[in-house]
Amino acid sequence: EIGALPFGEAMFKAIEATGNGSVIGRAKALIAHQKPDVAEAMLLNYAPKPTEAQKYCLMLSQAFTYQGKLEEAKSLINNWLPHYPTLALYKEGLQLAVIKNDYLWGWTLFREATHRNLDAGDANERKILLGLGKIQDSYLTFREMRASDMLTNYLGERYVKNFASLSEVSRVMILACFGPGDEIRFSSFYEEFSHRLSKQSVQIACDPRLHSLLQRSLPNIDFVPVGRTRSLVGTVDLSNFDDLPGSDLHVFTDNRGWKVLLEADRFSLVTDLLGEVIEGYASFSEEASLNADEEASKAWSKRLCKIRGEPLIGLSWRSSLTTNFRNQHYLDVEELASLFEIPGVRFVNLQYDECSDELAWVEQRYPGKLLHFPDLDQYNDLDGVAALMANLDLVIAPCTTVLELAGALGRPALLLSNSSELHWRKRPGTVVDVWHASVEHVESSELGDKASLVSNLVTRVRNFAKEYSLRSLKHAS
Repeated sequence: EIGALPFGEAMFKAIEATGNGSVIGRAKALIAHQKPDVAEAMLLNYAPKPTEAQKYCLMLSQAFTYQGKLEEAKSLINNWLPHYPTLALYKEGLQLAVIKNDYLWGWTLFREATHRNLDAGDANERKILLGLGKIQDSYLTFREMRASDMLTNYLGERYVKNFASLSEVSRVMILACFGPGDEIRFSSFYEEFSHRLSKQSVQIACDPRLHSLLQRSLPNIDFVPVGRTRSLVGTVDLSNFDDLPGSDLHVFTDNRGWKVLLEADRFSLVTDLLGEVIEGYASFSEEASLNADEEASKAWSKRLCKIRGEPLIGLSWRSSLTTNFRNQHYLDVEELASLFEIPGVRFVNLQYDECSDELAWVEQRYPGKLLHFPDLDQYNDLDGVAALMANLDLVIAPCTTVLELAGALGRPALLLSNSSELHWRKRPGTVVDVWHASVEHVESSELGDKASLVSNLVTRVRNFAKEYSLRSLKHAS
C-alpha cells in the first residue's frame, strides 16, 4: 500500500457530492482515496475519447499499480506506447519498472524515449543504471542535470564538471546540492576530492546545519555554510537570497555562497565529481566518516544513564517530505504497533518534523515506550542529534537524513527497505549497506509489502534485544 495522496479524501468527497467530473477525474479521486479497485472497474467500463487516451492510460496504470497488479500495468504501457509515445507514458513506465524491479525493461523504455528525443530525465536514468549495477555510469549522469544549466547561464565557463578543469586554476569552490542526507552520504568522498585537488585552494559548501559536524570530522577541508531551499514560496525572510542575480539560484546557494562563487576561479557541484571517484563497490569506504562532539555526547550519556538497563533504539519512520510515490518507502506509526510490543527495549524518537499526534498515539497505547526529548531541535540541530545517536545502541529508519547520519557516525542501524531502488546499496552477497558498513538492510518479503517489512523488522529487533541481554549478563558475570 503506497498511501493516500494529501487532500485525497477531500477531493474524493467533493467529486462524490457534486457528481461532477469526468470518469478519469473521478478515477483519480478514487485512487487518491485508496480505492484503486473501484477506479479500475470504472475505467475498464469506459471508452475514452481520443483526446483522453493518455490520461486514461496513466490512470488505469496507476489503478493497477496501487493494487499490486504490476504485470497488468506493464502490459498496458507496452500496448499503448506504440500508439501514444508520449513523455508522460514513458515516465509512467519508468516508474513502474522501478516498482517492479524490472530494470532491463526500464532501460529499454529509457533508450526508446531518448531515440524519440523525449527527455525522460537524468534522475530516471540514474535509477535505472543503479538498478542494473552500472554504478559509475549512474553517477556520471549527474553531469546531465538540467538544473545545473542555470549555473552556466549565470557564471559561464567558470562552472566546470571535472577534476581536470578544476586543477588548472588556483581557487576552487565545490558546491553541495540536494538534501542534508545526500550531503552526509557524499561527504565520505570529500577527502578524495581534497587529495585530487591538493595543489588548489579548495572550499566546499555545506548545509549550515552540517557545518560544525563536517568541519570537526574533516578538519583539513575548508567548509563554507551555504543555505539553499527547494522553494522561496512561503519564505518569510528573503534577506539571505536578495543578492542573487536570479531567484532560481536559491536551489544551489544563498548570498554567502554566491559571494564565494564569485571569488573562486572555477567551481563544480559535488555531484559532478562523484562519477570520477565512484567506480564500483570497491570505491566505498567501510570506515565511519563523521564524529559526534565529545562533550555533547558525554552530556547525553549522563542524561540517559538514569534510564539505562535495556537497549535504547532510535526510531524514525518517514521523511518530512512525503508524496504519494515516496510514501512507499515510509511507514505510519500505527503500522509499527508490533514493534512497540517487544519487551526489554525502549525507543528514542528521531522523527524530526511535527509528530506530536503520532507520539501521543504511541504514549497512550505503550506508555514510556518511546522517549522524546522536546528540547532537541532534530530538524536544525543535526550536531546535537549526532551526539544523541552516539549514545544509542541501534537506530532504525528508512532512507532519510536520520539513517545517513547514523551510518556516517558508524552507529549500528537498520535501513527499512521496501523498494528495489535500494537493492544496489547492499554490498554484493550481503545485507550490509555500501555507503555505511554499520548499516544493514531490512527488507519486505515482497516489494511494497509494508506488513512483511514490519514483521521482518520485529524479528531483527527481537534478536537484537536477546543478544544485548546475553552480552549484559556476560559482562555482569
